[in-house]
Amino acid sequence: MFSQRNVWFAAAPLFLAVASAAAWEIPLTLDEQWDFGAVPYITGGVPLLAGQAKEASELRLAVKDADGKLTAVPAQFRVLARWWRADNSIRWVLVDWSARIRPSRKTVFYLTNAKLAVPSPKAVLSVGRSDEAITITTGPARFVIDRKKFAFLRHAYIDEDKNGEFTAAEDLLATTADCGTVIEDTYGRRYFSGEGTRSVEVIESGPMRVCVRARGVHRARGGAGYKRGMYSYDYIMNFYAGSSDVNVDLVIGNNPAKSAGSPTFEDASLQIVLAGGATGSRLYGAAPLDGKLTDGESVCLYQDSNGAETWNVPRCSGYSTGTRTAGFRGYRIIKRNGGKEEIITQGDHARGVAHIFNDRGGLIVHTRNFWQQFPKAVEVSADGSLRLGLFPREYRVPHYLEDASGKGHEIILHFYSRKRSSGYASGPARRTWPHLVATLWDNRVYPRPPLTHIAATGALTDVGPFTVPTRGLVGYPSEHHARRLFMLDKYKGHAYGWQVYGSRWETHGGHSSRGARKTLKHDNYLYRWLVTGNRGWLAVGNDRSRHFRDVRCYRIEDQDPFSFKDWAEFRQANRSEDYTKRPQPQDEQIKKYSQGFWGRSTWWLPNPAHIALDMAYDRYLLFGDVRAFENMRIIAAHGGYFVAYQKPFVHRQTGWSWRALERYWELTGDKDAEACLMKIIKNYEPLIGKKPLGGPSDGVNYWFTQVFSRAIAMTALHTGDKRMLELCRTLAVGKDRQRAYYCTLFSVLYHLTGEQKYKKLVFRDGTGEGLLVPWSTGDYPATAHWLLNQPPKKK
Repeated sequence: MFSQRNVWFAAAPLFLAVASAAAWEIPLTLDEQWDFGAVPYITGGVPLLAGQAKEASELRLAVKDADGKLTAVPAQFRVLARWWRADNSIRWVLVDWSARIRPSRKTVFYLTNAKLAVPSPKAVLSVGRSDEAITITTGPARFVIDRKKFAFLRHAYIDEDKNGEFTAAEDLLATTADCGTVIEDTYGRRYFSGEGTRSVEVIESGPMRVCVRARGVHRARGGAGYKRGMYSYDYIMNFYAGSSDVNVDLVIGNNPAKSAGSPTFEDASLQIVLAGGATGSRLYGAAPLDGKLTDGESVCLYQDSNGAETWNVPRCSGYSTGTRTAGFRGYRIIKRNGGKEEIITQGDHARGVAHIFNDRGGLIVHTRNFWQQFPKAVEVSADGSLRLGLFPREYRVPHYLEDASGKGHEIILHFYSRKRSSGYASGPARRTWPHLVATLWDNRVYPRPPLTHIAATGALTDVGPFTVPTRGLVGYPSEHHARRLFMLDKYKGHAYGWQVYGSRWETHGGHSSRGARKTLKHDNYLYRWLVTGNRGWLAVGNDRSRHFRDVRCYRIEDQDPFSFKDWAEFRQANRSEDYTKRPQPQDEQIKKYSQGFWGRSTWWLPNPAHIALDMAYDRYLLFGDVRAFENMRIIAAHGGYFVAYQKPFVHRQTGWSWRALERYWELTGDKDAEACLMKIIKNYEPLIGKKPLGGPSDGVNYWFTQVFSRAIAMTALHTGDKRMLELCRTLAVGKDRQRAYYCTLFSVLYHLTGEQKYKKLVFRDGTGEGLLVPWSTGDYPATAHWLLNQPPKKK
């Protein structure tokens, strides 16, 4: 991997605990803390020690009886990462299974390599593929997806007679070419997902869950309209054994290899049609509203603003400009017929659940965080059509997406037949309850191993294993961060704002109007959930990481981010805050299709002084999020090119950027990232021996130097490159007064050299107990404590 000239100690992480030959087991706790229960479909990442399992086929998921006997349950496994620097055993594995989740209960399962017989799932999940379609059979339901002209679901059958057969009479959908996502431009022309289908593929398939991904561009028919297409779509659809639910992660994006500009549009909606029309509906504002639908009639639930006293303050809509975009406070339910509109009711915060049905069955659609992501709309019509307004035409200004950005939506669909009881049904009539579908999906639970195991694997940390802290696990309570993150105060308006998923416009950075700036401290909420189990951290981390994954301006499709010759060339082809200059179209087409365009601040990828891939990193490993994995590579290249192709200097700019590349390489072993890392090492070799390096005399404050020191210490530890060790020695000179501040640098130096002076600097002749207190600030000092208490791995 590296030349012998530069490697002088073991590059593999030999300090990691290696599992014994005997069978092992890891308890996985499902903790329902919301007092609602949860859907039974569990998907979560689990870290393993080096050597515990070579292949997923060795793994079993089991329950334990009162006598301690393990019994396997049906489960599905996917390898997320390997200990490629050691024995290439599994480092993280994604586990899928089904479990009954009761309100306010803890349920424990066991991940093990014991040779247990695995029973088949009660419902057989199967996938059929042809050039024309993909067919997923879950047991009670069968779904068909068109691969040539993707219009979301072509068919959704419910096995009414439970005979394993599906007939045309059991199809609940009347899909046409006008279904799927449809965008209407400011001239009234429509662009369809089916006209620009790029790919529809099964990306994961097992006995418990099947995942299908569909990608393409919305295009007008006959080559009309905006020639570059009206934005892209990226559907990730999950189907579960024994279920008629579909869990959809949909991103409307603006990420082409060559910029298409930011054309304006009036509406972007997901269109679905219930076969046989709709005789009734139920919409959930603050309370459910039932109604019968007559011919030509529709009912629309529309959330226009944050539903607070500050609804008409531009900043509360998520903008730092003066443009006023909201039309009224909160939401309205509007009845439409023959071009006339009547306001039925209104309120502040709408849940946004929609239910349409007829004598055959029905469809429930739930959009998570509906009111918080205003504007949003859902409209049901007597002809059976359901329109989910992702960017609704009811807004007072046109919509657009900045180049290289996107907007994510998590949508749950539940299909049911009147002849077959639903998993969400109750009462003598076995009625299906829409609010129950929404509540249980809103409160999914995820598996957590014991903290001792998390610490031993070094899960989600950037240096390695850590000592289990004795106190100080939480720091600020999660509610404190939730108030800041979700605008839960009177002035900010109780919402995320337009285009925002899980972050408010001014958050955590103090000086910035572009979102989070504290690279470690405020990007590690999912890590905090993993180690504490606090549900607040899970909620904040989940939504915040989706925002970082989808919204920020940096994702480019069909581009190898490591293919550029230098930083200058990289800047010309990519986008981020202040540092990149991707050309934008200036032709007559974009001018024509930009009518109504209005200015606002942009959600950039943070600049090099704040860049990190932590949220994408954590999201991928905890949830198996493939889009987060793809984005990690882009972020890593952005940081790597910035450091590799400029004159070397000590600063937080180079420190955070270097760390982003190093974290991605250390997790994946990506060869392109490795080549970029080697370029960085060579670039910074001339700084070795320059003393003092980094400090007031160099015009660099100690905080910036500490950030830089973390990057080079990680690289020395993970690569075994002697030049990096020498650069660590150089940087350590003159830092004695900040010995606790530079604990990572000193602990790595001790671990690689065995020189006691570095250990004494941090411990102050004590035990280092102080490193285990301010743990949740995000600096991970417990990893330094662990390194200082291990036998050094010197030459």
